[in-house]
Amino acid sequence: MTYSVFVSYRRNTASGAAGRLYDALTARFGEDVVFMDVDGIEPGADFEEVLEETLRDCRAVVVVVDPQWTAATDAEGHRRLDDPDDFVRLEVESALSRDVKVFPVLVDGARMPSRADLPESLHGFATRQGLEVTNSRFKYDVGVLGDAIAPLLPTRKHGHAPVGAAAAAPKRRWLGIAIAVAAVALVAGGVWTALMLIPGTGQGPVADVSAQGTPTPTPTPTPTPTPESPFDTVEIEAEDGRFVATMAAHSDSKASGGAYIAAAEAESGTARFEFDIDKDGTYRIWARVSQPESTDPEHVFDANDTFRLSLDSSAPDIWDFHEGVDTIYLDWTWEPISLRCGGSFTTHKCDPFEPELEAGPHVLVLTGREADARLDALIITNDPDFEPEGRLN
Repeated sequence: MTYSVFVSYRRNTASGAAGRLYDALTARFGEDVVFMDVDGIEPGADFEEVLEETLRDCRAVVVVVDPQWTAATDAEGHRRLDDPDDFVRLEVESALSRDVKVFPVLVDGARMPSRADLPESLHGFATRQGLEVTNSRFKYDVGVLGDAIAPLLPTRKHGHAPVGAAAAAPKRRWLGIAIAVAAVALVAGGVWTALMLIPGTGQGPVADVSAQGTPTPTPTPTPTPTPESPFDTVEIEAEDGRFVATMAAHSDSKASGGAYIAAAEAESGTARFEFDIDKDGTYRIWARVSQPESTDPEHVFDANDTFRLSLDSSAPDIWDFHEGVDTIYLDWTWEPISLRCGGSFTTHKCDPFEPELEAGPHVLVLTGREADARLDALIITNDPDFEPEGRLN
């Protein structure tokens, strides 16, 4: 079979990310267009021969680069990319030697390798433009990749749901519910109109009858369109961010997504969250947080409960949980984020923190300030009356 898109990846370190990417691309273009060795090679076939034949006919090669892509070693401790027979090296070399578009796709926080990181035969790979695919923006990022691949294909497949670039990665609160309610309302309206036109349904008079016996249909009222909401709300699960040690995700059945994040050591670790908003305006950031119980009986309220926050490359500022409140959050609790902004623990000058944001992409970075301060989820909204359930009053 002739394939048009080839997915290359390091088998022992990036199989999960590559499999998810493959599923998304096949959903858009079809299984007969996208090749990945696990599903594309029949039992008993020669692996190297199939790779050579497949790459010969491809229009696009997607190279999945994970953090261990350049550093992975074999059983003897030798770097795999330095082995001329390494399958990943062979795949990329073959792609670079042909008239085929090569797309480096960076996953799990990987960085684009430089020429110094690569054997000479792969130096051309370092000049290709990389595309970062993140968990928090997966649909959007894969949509961008798919849009770049689509013009290279001989024909566009039909009957497959696209992984669209327009789909924002973070969840839009209640959007699905609103669409469903609107659909039910339209269907119900259609059924009611039909019943009004059928005699004997028990739904009231069908029409007025004139002296000549000609029925006069009852006019159907024109539905009033629902105005577009002026508010935009984005939800982010903390475990969907990108982490640098000692920040990491931890399991908790009481957390909204089954996990939360925390830094293992004070003044260490970062979590990066990328999100899009649709409307300009003043936004508020809600956080679902908790903290460990203080082990110091003299300072029972002085448990670890702070992060440093930076929004769109702003200077990091200190965020204290429950600023000015003599309590601790042993249970998960929603609160609006407030920042010191030059104030102190007891006097936050940005309470709450309400940044002016433009429509488009944004980046929020949290740095661990105290060990084990815990974050479960974020909600970013321009609705001044919005309050999540579980807020501490």
